[in-house]
Amino acid sequence: MIRLLRFELAKVIFYKSFWITLGLYFLVLLGVTKYSTAGTHIYISSFIAQVFLGYLSINLICNEFENKTLRQHIMNGLGRSEALISKFMLYILLILFSAVCVFILSLAVGAQSGASMLSGAGAIDGAGASSGESTVKLLLELGQFSLRTFAYLSFSILIALNFKKASSAIAIFFLWPVLFEPVIGWILKQYVDGWATWLPCEVFSRLLKSPFAGMMGIETGGVANSTYLAALVYIILFWAITYFRFSKADI
Repeated sequence: MIRLLRFELAKVIFYKSFWITLGLYFLVLLGVTKYSTAGTHIYISSFIAQVFLGYLSINLICNEFENKTLRQHIMNGLGRSEALISKFMLYILLILFSAVCVFILSLAVGAQSGASMLSGAGAIDGAGASSGESTVKLLLELGQFSLRTFAYLSFSILIALNFKKASSAIAIFFLWPVLFEPVIGWILKQYVDGWATWLPCEVFSRLLKSPFAGMMGIETGGVANSTYLAALVYIILFWAITYFRFSKADI
């Protein structure tokens, strides 16, 4: 595993676009810290992660197809399953980096707003049990953030593998949740009620409770266990399809 991660890092270490995108991602996260509140920071950061890391993932994979570097690595003895595992390990590293950044910046937002910690319900007083409860909520939201980000990264690799051209894959990735999936959901509603709520991006969007609904006085409750389960099923399904397609693909 470590060998494959080192192999993947060796490929991106001199890749300027990778570091520029990652740097912009961090700067935007930092910028959001100034304007977000304790109750909205992680939720907003999840969309930033979706945009930047999704773009980064697709760009990396499509460039390997277009430049034939992936073919060369496989000809040199790298197994196709190892190539996928190396991408998986890189995604885990990116998510850990994101989670640490968001955690530190969330503490900064909490301190800025006069709260000791962050929670989805808003700032909580730092004394006694409230501080412990707030810490648990922060860690839970970070876990939800990480799962949501990994789900979208899993979706991005599936799209990149099927389209192979960066421009097409990026367009599909960004248009899917705002155009294609809503249209599919509308069609499903004409025949079967309730199925549209279990489409992939709809499920991923529910992994983090919207703080804005609470601000408007709308009761939303927590994230349902069925949502976690559906997200995990989609992640496994995406990687299974990716593995099958990649094992048969002409690269």
